[in-house]
Amino acid sequence: MDQEDHISIIISFFSFIVAGIALGWNIYRDCIDNGRLKVTAYMSDVLIPGRGPQPEVISVRVTNTGKKPIVVDGHSFLMKNKSNRMPLDSYDAFHNRRLESGEYISVTLSNALVLNLLESVGQLYGFFVVDSYGKKWWLSDKEISEIIGSLMKLKQSQESK
Repeated sequence: MDQEDHISIIISFFSFIVAGIALGWNIYRDCIDNGRLKVTAYMSDVLIPGRGPQPEVISVRVTNTGKKPIVVDGHSFLMKNKSNRMPLDSYDAFHNRRLESGEYISVTLSNALVLNLLESVGQLYGFFVVDSYGKKWWLSDKEISEIIGSLMKLKQSQESK
């Protein structure tokens, strides 16, 4: 090996290092440094002053915990047979909503939806929000279990009446 071969190997080695750094930066920027959604939900009772307690509803909050804006495009309940149940009465509340970093959207899903879910509460599997890229952001297992438990209690109380 002469000196020209050593210089070629050294240049190739540094080119390899620079390419690795560029690849790592692009992966970080495209995958990690984007908007991220956190989905929370719970069953709640509504109390309207002067009208008293109202039927149960499901309250959903979607927060952008990432660094960049993200567009929320929809949501759905997923059943165990993998079919989606879209709550039509509140679809527009989530459709095409842009959330900046730290912003959130809170939506109350109506009692009509709760009554609709009661029919198939045993088949309820999960809840997710979809962003504009088609990525699904899931409600935590703990929270969906709490909602299913609340729906089961509600169904039992309605059946006992």
